[in-house]
Amino acid sequence: MALHDARRETHTRVLFHTEDETARVKWQRECYTANGEDYRGFQNQTSLHGGKPCLFWNETFQHPYNTLKYPNGEGGLGSHNYCRNPDGDVQPWCYIADHEDGIYWRYCDIPTCQMPGNLGCFKDSGDPPTLSGTSETSNKLTIQNCISFCRKQRYKLAGMESGYACFCGNEVDQRDHGESPSMECNHVCFGDHTQPCGGDGWVIIFDSEC
Repeated sequence: MALHDARRETHTRVLFHTEDETARVKWQRECYTANGEDYRGFQNQTSLHGGKPCLFWNETFQHPYNTLKYPNGEGGLGSHNYCRNPDGDVQPWCYIADHEDGIYWRYCDIPTCQMPGNLGCFKDSGDPPTLSGTSETSNKLTIQNCISFCRKQRYKLAGMESGYACFCGNEVDQRDHGESPSMECNHVCFGDHTQPCGGDGWVIIFDSEC
């Protein structure tokens, strides 16, 4: 897998309609920037559900990010194997080892590392759409201007897809659009490459009232 350039997301509130009840989603905040560049938590695998274990940053000297090159804790690196974002990518990541592919990097799916109001990543099948309100596209899309657009249209939810598309709506039916790992929504926003703006067929949804 090619590396990016040099290496080469809270308390939320929303109502989801389910068959039996309305569920509320709440996370304890661990990140205070859009891309988790300030994450200093202790997740040390790519996912809490069957993810690969991260390598220690002091064991990756053959790769650009390690404690030899950054000995003073820059970017949160140290003698540990916790997910970090030292290069300002769209979300924290770590190096992992594979018997066949060798050492490479993977994003970390950290549920508590989300922007305020981030409700998650959802599959958009298009029929029906995940958010059925008004929409717009922009080559300068950011999370903030999509939320602002939907708020002005008096919608409760704002969703971004493929980096340039903004969708608005008031509810998400989880029977048709289940939540997915955040790494499916890590396509960068066209207007801010430090922010995640969904993916191809995946929409990242925010509460526009937060």
